[in-house]
Amino acid sequence: MEEEMHKQRDRALSCRDKSREGANLEYLKNVVYRFLTLPDARGRQQTLTAILAILHFSPEEKLSIAKSSAHGSWWLHGKR
Repeated sequence: MEEEMHKQRDRALSCRDKSREGANLEYLKNVVYRFLTLPDARGRQQTLTAILAILHFSPEEKLSIAKSSAHGSWWLHGKR
């Protein structure tokens, strides 16, 4: 009986986690879409900050991205 309760709880947690992952993926998709379609550099920079936080970039990765964006990266060409 107790084992069945554990199985039910595990299934419920798994379903909740999958639902949360789907919501997180949809949120990330919307943030990336916004980043790619924003016409102004300030808005893109704010959105990039959100992307870096959502994806848990390391400080080293953030620094590398900051350097790349300062020199003009592929996703910024044509948007400046």
